[in-house]
Amino acid sequence: MMVIVVVVRVVVVVVVVVVVVVVVVVVVVVVVVVVVVVAVVVVVVVVVFFVLFASSSRCLQSEGVVVVVVVVVVVVVVVVVVVVVVVVHVVVVVVMAAVVAVVEVVVVVVVVVVVVVAVVVVVVVVVVAVVVVLLLLLLLLFAVAVVAVIAMLNISMVFLISLSLKFT
Repeated sequence: MMVIVVVVRVVVVVVVVVVVVVVVVVVVVVVVVVVVVVAVVVVVVVVVFFVLFASSSRCLQSEGVVVVVVVVVVVVVVVVVVVVVVVVHVVVVVVMAAVVAVVEVVVVVVVVVVVVVAVVVVVVVVVVAVVVVLLLLLLLLFAVAVVAVIAMLNISMVFLISLSLKFT
């Protein structure tokens, strides 16, 4: 029964770990795609806005290009930082889940091994005790048989002695 419980627990832990890893991978991919799409949209909107603004105003053409470059660099840095933070967070969560799952399986296996060893020890002790008791009962029976034989021999000797005394 305990072996079935251990097998079921191990299977459940493996399934949970696989599901967690798949969910984490899907979430990471979705977050990265959303961040990249938002960054691209922001960069395109900013570039289009400043190109249109700079082309309509002659005095801001050079400053418009500088602003566009600064905005693009800031957006790219923000996107990279967000993606790195998300990936690090996901990796930490997955590692923690895997560690918890492995620790749970190890604890279950250790508990089952301890229980099985305890049951085996109890069974061996009981069997040895029963065998010792049976051997002691057999020895007692043998002692009773020896005493009975000796008593019968004594009675026979007394009878023979009394017969021999009658006839002498």
